[in-house]
Amino acid sequence: MKIQKNALKILYTLLILLTSSAFSFAQTDKIEERNIQFKNGDTDFAGKFFLPGGDGPFPGVVILHGGSSRVKAHRATSSYYGQRFAMNGICALIYDKRGTGDSGGEYSEADFDDFINDALSAVKCLKEQDEVDSKRVGILGPSQGGRIAALAAARSSDLFFIATLAAPLVSISDLMYFTMMDILQFMKTPDSLKTIVSPLWKKHFSFVEKDDKQGLHQLDLEIDRLSSTVPKKYLPWKSDQIWHLKDIGRADYQPQYNSMANDYISELAKIKIPWLNIYAEFDRAVPVDASIKIMKEKMASAGNKDFEIKIIPNADHSFRDVKTKKYCRVEQEVIDWIHTIN
Repeated sequence: MKIQKNALKILYTLLILLTSSAFSFAQTDKIEERNIQFKNGDTDFAGKFFLPGGDGPFPGVVILHGGSSRVKAHRATSSYYGQRFAMNGICALIYDKRGTGDSGGEYSEADFDDFINDALSAVKCLKEQDEVDSKRVGILGPSQGGRIAALAAARSSDLFFIATLAAPLVSISDLMYFTMMDILQFMKTPDSLKTIVSPLWKKHFSFVEKDDKQGLHQLDLEIDRLSSTVPKKYLPWKSDQIWHLKDIGRADYQPQYNSMANDYISELAKIKIPWLNIYAEFDRAVPVDASIKIMKEKMASAGNKDFEIKIIPNADHSFRDVKTKKYCRVEQEVIDWIHTIN
């Protein structure tokens, strides 16, 4: 295991020098993009297949989306990654998330198990493409997609590698509480008010995680008592709202609520394949230290020493430099790493 916070530019230069001649054919030849469809059960999915120039078969990667239903943003990011991988000799498959874009299903009814099975169906589809080396197919996920990628790797014996970017590996309830505390900070919530509402959010997520309906009902009464003195935007959602978040403009959180009672952390100990996990130094959306701690513990339990953790200095959750505002070429870190796997 390696944790690298420094000298990334030097390593990047060395890796490019080592790989540029070996993969120059894919850098210069024109890549091809195809529309692609696949199914998971009765649900249809639509996406794109990015094919390198030159002679195959090529390694392949399924690229997942982060945690929202914003189709335009997700397509832009994953298309960019798909093109970059194809330019470097790696086939890539991207697709619209369940219930978004041109894919079927209902997003607000989905849970993480649905997303995991969707990802594994995409892996199967990619392996069936003639130009792909079916023995060298992996999965890449950013943010929430990183959690889904990790769980897909835990549940499948068909993956060759896993790469994750800013993946939250803590429990969903802990992540949601972390997120809400960051939102309160972003809103410049007075400390006196945070002292009141922070414990309420902690209870809220704990009760949802435990499926404690009585606890949620008691919390509803506490929220009602405070609603005359505390602005509604600071208070947790009530129990009659959390399964209908679309109605209050919070639909992107629904799959997390649908999945919160499930234990996904213990599954990580089943991952036996090479895993590259990259974080940003100044990530405010993911508890980086806690996620790294869990990853190390689960890889020790799995007896998996073939994993690597990198931290990109001066970067935020989107891997953009906090000073220059330029995006880091984090995908190149993944590309170079894939080409080193035996």
